[in-house]
Amino acid sequence: MSQIPLSCVTGDGGGNLAALGGAGLSPLAPMADGFASLGESEGQAQADKEQAGDLPFCLSRFALNGRSASMRERMLADLYILGRIAILGQFTMIYAPPNAGKTLITIALLIETIKSGTIPGHDILYINADDNYKGLVEKLAIAEAHGFLMLAPGENGYQLAQTESHLMRMVQDGAAYGKVVIFDTCKKFAPIMDKRACSEFAKVIRAFVQAGGSVIMLAHVNKHRDIAGHVIPAGTSDLIDDADCAYTVDSSTQGDDNVLVVFDNKKSRGDVDDKVTYRYTRTAGQTYEALVTSVQRVGEQELKSATHAKRVSELMTANNEVINVLMDVLSTGVTLKTEVVKAAVERSHFSRERIRKVLSEHCGKSMADGHFWEVFNGEKHSHHYRLLPFYEKLTRSADGPADTAYTALDGNEPQISVNEPLGCGGLKCEGDEGSIE
Repeated sequence: MSQIPLSCVTGDGGGNLAALGGAGLSPLAPMADGFASLGESEGQAQADKEQAGDLPFCLSRFALNGRSASMRERMLADLYILGRIAILGQFTMIYAPPNAGKTLITIALLIETIKSGTIPGHDILYINADDNYKGLVEKLAIAEAHGFLMLAPGENGYQLAQTESHLMRMVQDGAAYGKVVIFDTCKKFAPIMDKRACSEFAKVIRAFVQAGGSVIMLAHVNKHRDIAGHVIPAGTSDLIDDADCAYTVDSSTQGDDNVLVVFDNKKSRGDVDDKVTYRYTRTAGQTYEALVTSVQRVGEQELKSATHAKRVSELMTANNEVINVLMDVLSTGVTLKTEVVKAAVERSHFSRERIRKVLSEHCGKSMADGHFWEVFNGEKHSHHYRLLPFYEKLTRSADGPADTAYTALDGNEPQISVNEPLGCGGLKCEGDEGSIE
């Protein structure tokens, strides 16, 4: 039996224990009388005695002891309701830039959850408050096809201003249990820069979750990124502080049609993915349903390859002009490093340091890794450079090397090889510290 602080029994910090003993009363007699078991009925009995003045007030009247069995019966199973991003019975925040694909992937994963039989579609309520009429109709058709419910402000009697009262009504009526509500997007339901308003809204969300509901809140990020280039959740920290789980989302293009979307976990109270990536394909004239169907989870190796390809592409774009100058020099038959650098400086406005850096960054045997030339040892271990066979053929064409090399490389789109590091074919070249890792 749980012990109750004696100050709650005597009301004087225990000072009257001697008097109780002298009167032939046990100091624990009040506990045996009204505190033997602090279940729901016992707690009410104690409250009645306190109100009648028979006992001093104590917080122990609110103790949950004796209710663990009934509470366990209402406890939700640890089920995933959005990939491995959101767990049933939790409050999950997802922060993403506009048009990053957060709504798209959320809908795709909800459909996956419904198809798996984890959650019945009629228990999922998607509040679409961040769409135009056409977008709403497209998404509503998808909701109808898969059995989940979609709400929108100003439609069918639903008003945003009544959201909190509706949630609390569900809690009071016992209708929150097992329901999953998606808020898209957060700023339409609470002023994200107002700490007090966000805190009050979070209290309502917490009450809904405590009653057995689940909430997934989609939100935006700041316009500016942090010093490392990462997205920053918009608004005050109150919602993310009160959430059980939180992710930031960022996206990048992969080729002309594919978009990679990375979910990065910032807070968790369960076994969710620390980082997970999805890909979707975007084409001209595509329907939203086709866009949803194109969503796929990306494996770790594929993500590594895609990330590497993006870095190679960015480096090639940044070094485009210098690469063409160096290809022009190498096509004349100049090979010795010092002579290549000297000739490139003379033919351009670039510094000697920049020429050396680019010469190192694009040196190797893999076109897929952004290499255009390779290095070989000459007399007295001198470093010499020559174009890769593919580019050597290009420079012999009538068109010359300018821009042609990029067109050919981009057009071929060779398979990325992450196993072969960038650099000068295993030789130490000046400026290697600037190479892609």
